Amino acid sequence: LVNIRDDEVSDPDIYKNLVIIVKDDYNLEDDDVKLMELYDIDELETLTIDGGKHTFKPYVYGGNVRHFIFDEDGPVVTLRRINFIENSDDSGGGVVVKSGKVSFDNVTFNGIDVTNLDDEERNGAALRITGGEVHINTSTFTSNKADNGGAIHVSGGTVTFTGSNTFKGNAAETDGGAIQITGGTVNFSGANNFEGTNKAGANGGGVSITGGTVNFTTNTFRGNEAVENGGAVDISGNANV
Repeated sequence: LVNIRDDEVSDPDIYKNLVIIVKDDYNLEDDDVKLMELYDIDELETLTIDGGKHTFKPYVYGGNVRHFIFDEDGPVVTLRRINFIENSDDSGGGVVVKSGKVSFDNVTFNGIDVTNLDDEERNGAALRITGGEVHINTSTFTSNKADNGGAIHVSGGTVTFTGSNTFKGNAAETDGGAIQITGGTVNFSGANNFEGTNKAGANGGGVSITGGTVNFTTNTFRGNEAVENGGAVDISGNANV
């Protein structure tokens, strides 16, 4: 979708604040595994991709592919009004954030299943966050499935929820029907709704917390289920809540 190289840009200053508007649905096909590549454009400060509520759907045979992977520091990236929908076969999950600053604004993740991927990719079907600073605002996570953290898995970094975020019908085969937190700092601000039967095969139907620092403010839990402990929230280990 986007491939920008520093050595191909005649005036890099024009890319300090870049906005990309997507005007149609986008499907990954064959071995086209990256929607975006940025090559060392030091001048780029902010990048916004506005999906206009269009759909991004992966379709890659046998690949452990995510729509976006952020694994180095760079511009402040905002993904806005994008619908990430169900994957096919073993085609991968949503987004991985390992470093940098990434915001999700009015984004939907629906029907993504990563339980058939390699071990590392089987947690957090919509978002797998291992580092960086992540801001999630007024977004929706529905019917996603993973080994742990049906929608989101956080093991590091700082994650802040604002606005009204909805988690519905997500499932984890083990812990954290909607979210599993094993490290990092997570702030549940705004109005986060865990309603409509998020399910965990073991602990934490809504949220499983085994580590890190977690702050809850104005959250609703209703109808979540866990086979063992914590239909809404399960807290264990060295977590600070």
